[in-house]
Amino acid sequence: MRTYKWIDDPIEGLRAPWRKNYYFNVNLSADALIDHASRRWNYGALNDNFVPGDVEIINRNQPVVSREDFFVWKYNKSGLISVKSAYWLASSLKTSNRLRDVICLPSINPIKEKVWALHTSPKLKKWVSPPGEWLMCNFAFDWCKVRSLMGAAWVLRNGRGVVVCHGRRAFSAITSKDQAKLQVVLWTVESMRSMRFDKVVFAGEMEDLFGAVNRPQAWPSFLFQVGEIESEARGIEDVRWQVITKDQNGGATFIAQSVTNQNRMQSYVARSHPIWLSGFFASERCGL
Repeated sequence: MRTYKWIDDPIEGLRAPWRKNYYFNVNLSADALIDHASRRWNYGALNDNFVPGDVEIINRNQPVVSREDFFVWKYNKSGLISVKSAYWLASSLKTSNRLRDVICLPSINPIKEKVWALHTSPKLKKWVSPPGEWLMCNFAFDWCKVRSLMGAAWVLRNGRGVVVCHGRRAFSAITSKDQAKLQVVLWTVESMRSMRFDKVVFAGEMEDLFGAVNRPQAWPSFLFQVGEIESEARGIEDVRWQVITKDQNGGATFIAQSVTNQNRMQSYVARSHPIWLSGFFASERCGL
């Protein structure tokens, strides 16, 4: 966090934030712009130094204060360089004209749609029970970009598929899908910790976040999120992170959608499952 990008040579494709004031402290480091208590950027310090548009851009990615500075490869979502992405970059620089031709070719999406419409054996799995004495906590979110509103829900079940309890919450001022994903994970983990549940399998459509938690060294772009999730999970004796598909997450998804689709803004925690989803959860138990 000792980088001085307002005086260093610019990184290709990036620039220093536009300064608001004519007089500027050239010895200012990124570390001085962080609120270490909250592990977030200091919004006041950013506003004192940079124009509002760049402050908004900076706030989209929060700093990682628990580790030394590190490099991130921008051509992979994970931030880790790979042979495949390096080869792609080298090839794209040499064959930009060919790439433009490929983009102009017809989409193969209609073919994919026909393949998925074929009547074959089931392609996707339903809910899978947790091992032994573990509990399975499925969670989901539904984000409305126009309203900056997110509905979130979790459903806790035992190995027999019986719903122990469930929760729902409406979140406002959610401005991006990445913010929504991190928020629903933190809220779900905090809920399990506050109710003193141990041996919990957290199951969600979180390939990137759970991949980063399980293998942080392979996902340097997500180290801030990893730190926040691990901090929230302290106090839960044993946790596991399981990536599932939307088809395996129907119950939590339906509850989350009730916020954005039906304007059910009341946040709550209740025993068992919602009455209006009794048939759904009964059918999933029968499938075990």
